[in-house]
Amino acid sequence: MRAIINNQSIMNNLGGYKSIELVFIDELSTFAVTSSGAFLRKNNHILRLLPLQQNGAGINVTPKPDGPGTLCTHKAEIGILHKGLDTQLKAELDQVGIRGSVLIATTNNDEKRVYGNLDYPMFGTFSEIPGQKPADLRHYELSLSATCNHPALTLME
Repeated sequence: MRAIINNQSIMNNLGGYKSIELVFIDELSTFAVTSSGAFLRKNNHILRLLPLQQNGAGINVTPKPDGPGTLCTHKAEIGILHKGLDTQLKAELDQVGIRGSVLIATTNNDEKRVYGNLDYPMFGTFSEIPGQKPADLRHYELSLSATCNHPALTLME
């Protein structure tokens, strides 16, 4: 299966995610957590899909008991293809350390999971990773994390 991102055809990630969308929290008009999952509405119609490196996306949620409740650490390590990255998307990803965000990950089973939320947004780094040898292609890595009061949420549409 192929996806068209930034006018380029890129193979989907085979590590379990068809796509991952990054939404900055200042772009959300509504974010609600219910017993069934999460509902969100964006201020604009921007679809910021990340050009995933094959098998290069790992998102996990680790629970840690804390007093009367359980907190969950949402952590994402996402390899991003250099080929699929335009200057606008690169400039936006450079802001992940100062603008909180949520991730919407679509699995190969078409389940949509939300990581982070409006009160506990994901922050992190975006960096270029050079190849190990001259023949290797460089890529980028997006690392995000948040400590939330819930596990990953199912997106309700």
